[in-house]
Amino acid sequence: MKARAKYFWIPLCVAIVLIVGFSVRLTREANPRGVNLELPDLRGLEAAFKTMQTGVPHLVTGGSTWKININGIKKAEAASASDWAAVRQSATWANANSTMADQIIMSLKNSGLLANSGSWQTTTNINGVSYKVKLQIGGACTACSNISSSAYTGTKNFSNRFKLWRASDGLDVLELLFDDVNSANTSNGILLTYRLQPLSQGATSDNQSLIVESYISGASPSRRQTYSWGARFWNSGSNASTSSDRGRVVLEEMTLGLQGGGMASGLCVRIAARTVAFTSGCGGPGAHYYALAYGQKTGSNFETTAKSGLALNTLTTNGTICGSNILKFGIFNGGGFVQDNLTSVPTGYPDPSVNGGYPGVTALFNKIDTTGSGAGLYDDFSKAKIDGLNTIDFHPSAEAPGF
Repeated sequence: MKARAKYFWIPLCVAIVLIVGFSVRLTREANPRGVNLELPDLRGLEAAFKTMQTGVPHLVTGGSTWKININGIKKAEAASASDWAAVRQSATWANANSTMADQIIMSLKNSGLLANSGSWQTTTNINGVSYKVKLQIGGACTACSNISSSAYTGTKNFSNRFKLWRASDGLDVLELLFDDVNSANTSNGILLTYRLQPLSQGATSDNQSLIVESYISGASPSRRQTYSWGARFWNSGSNASTSSDRGRVVLEEMTLGLQGGGMASGLCVRIAARTVAFTSGCGGPGAHYYALAYGQKTGSNFETTAKSGLALNTLTTNGTICGSNILKFGIFNGGGFVQDNLTSVPTGYPDPSVNGGYPGVTALFNKIDTTGSGAGLYDDFSKAKIDGLNTIDFHPSAEAPGF
């Protein structure tokens, strides 16, 4: 998978013209407006692992090339473009989590450690914080069996595990479970789990219990990713009263049918997010549910067609904002928001209707508030599933590093 700059927005509408958004960008550049987290310093880990493996000191200089930029929960501009914050600059985000997983897996592979069964551990400094790191391979991975996820039913048995704990208190922070080191696209896929609060050092969340899960499966050009969270971002402060406390994003690679004819490689994206109960949204107290679907070309100018909605106490938004059909279809390109309140879209944009096997944005949106391919599976967007995402955890829960 090729690494590029990647953007993704998860919106939560708290009124007709008030949106809060959470963005994650994988980049090589620092962004002064956000929190820049270097990915685990894998070159340093690699050197440490090689030293343990061979007994010969291996040194590395310089920091990690890749960073995660988190722009946090924040209010957006009260304008048409802000009503569509989830679609801005998301053209290449589909590879973001898989690229992070690939960076870890390939760095470990290049160290030679994945060639044989065994267990390695070390303590290292990442972005100014000391972490304990453990790698378990093959038969040494006693914690790789009977792994559950919100994105599949039953359990899976993985072959390898990479895990980080905060050294100061032994808090589990990141876990990566995977099988084949040559191809991520095995039947088990890849399961990446992490705590946002310690990784962002409190900048994006003050809730240490918030655990995010990303499940990646399938082979290109039909990969799919399910990104879920099941706890509130904020327990205190100005964001607490309208914080998201549940959510799911599904991205699928697919050939898109275009308005006016033709086909293009692209992404189908669905988002469902729930807020904590509040009273200032759709005219009454309770949790508000945000739904969004869009088709986006992965080439050309990243033309995108989107549909969204917001409702009180229900995920059946019918593509309206608190009952008002003021947005209809919105269109975007690589420059961001173009126009909304459209009943049809221009030539070259993903067709809102069924075209060439692509379900169309309307059909894609209508899959929200359904179980998709089955209850409990990667594309289950039923309200019951969203409400029940509070079970997301590590494997096992609250595991101590043991060294």
